[in-house]
Amino acid sequence: MKIAIPTDGNELEDLVASHFGRAKNFLIYDTDNNKTNIIPNTSQHMGGQGVPPELLIQNNVNIVVCNSLGPKAVTNLKAAGIEIYCGATNSIKQAIKDFSNNKLTQASKTNICYH
Repeated sequence: MKIAIPTDGNELEDLVASHFGRAKNFLIYDTDNNKTNIIPNTSQHMGGQGVPPELLIQNNVNIVVCNSLGPKAVTNLKAAGIEIYCGATNSIKQAIKDFSNNKLTQASKTNICYH
């Protein structure tokens, strides 16, 4: 399973980015082999093409773990069958632990960002 976490860094010790779409990178953690991969955010938010969900879909992500995200991202990710969990505010490493221990909340209308 591949878990994507937005970050402005590129290490497990770096913090989860507070703004999903404007994160510098997405760290992809593969639970099958415990390996990580960094996907630069080249989306429209960052002056490139497409939107962040497209990048994650192209990289076969199964789960997104983040602080929060907007309704459009939720719609696009869910349409692709990607599950979304909110409430991650510490390091990426801690966010993965929190997800594994069911401490994060699945995205819903009450816990997403309406900006």
